[in-house]
Amino acid sequence: MPPRSGWRRRWAMSAVARPGITTGRSCASSGSPPADWYHGVSPHSGLRPTDWGRANMEADWKIEAERLATLEDYRLLDTPREPMFDAIVRQAASGADTPIALITLIDDRRQWFKAAQGVDHREDPIDQSICAHAIRSDALFEVPDASADARFAHFPAVAREGGIRFYAGVPLTMKNGARLGTLCVIDTERREGLDPEERDLLERLARRTVAAFELARDMHRDATLPADPATVDERVWLDQALSLMARASAALDRVEASAALAHLEQAIVTVETRRALL
Repeated sequence: MPPRSGWRRRWAMSAVARPGITTGRSCASSGSPPADWYHGVSPHSGLRPTDWGRANMEADWKIEAERLATLEDYRLLDTPREPMFDAIVRQAASGADTPIALITLIDDRRQWFKAAQGVDHREDPIDQSICAHAIRSDALFEVPDASADARFAHFPAVAREGGIRFYAGVPLTMKNGARLGTLCVIDTERREGLDPEERDLLERLARRTVAAFELARDMHRDATLPADPATVDERVWLDQALSLMARASAALDRVEASAALAHLEQAIVTVETRRALL
């Protein structure tokens, strides 16, 4: 992707999508906004620097810095495809009767797809992202016809023949309130919106996605278990193993992964039996 000019990089998120900003480095890496962050404006936003006070812009910058720090903490970007998430987008597309469904993650320069149904690429520039708008919402974000919406009509994926028309996305909101991306469905035909059953399905699948993200992060944080139990007291090793498996069991129950949960419960019984014999 060719480099963007300075104003576009500064305002790609703050003025267009406004959850964030960038100045060529992640804003999560600094405790205050760069001196030149307040200058420039997106030609597509219809905004002027005077529309927001400097204090509000600093607050926006801090919120986005925290969001990007959370995204980095979860270690999701540029990870391999995973069957669990592939199954979620397949179910979302099927349930909403759309050709496209995505799990997106939004950083300071792109939207990246953790899972995708109906597209063959893995990311888009941030200034061509409807999802970057969707993460500003607390709930389902719908666009009946993107080609008739001034915010999105100029996007290449919308403007081309057979491009995006209908969009519906649910923000993926983590424990700390940070919205890292969306679970979204996309159609090439205009639609008024999801019906109640489709909306409920998309929201449930979004919660399942968040729970899986939380599980992966928690398991990574708690991965203090030695690889070789022979190097520590076996009872200590089994206690640690049971703690990790209990967390995994609770998370699998939250995401309704019944088959995986059944296998894990069998493993827990085996470990508990071994521990009782010590």
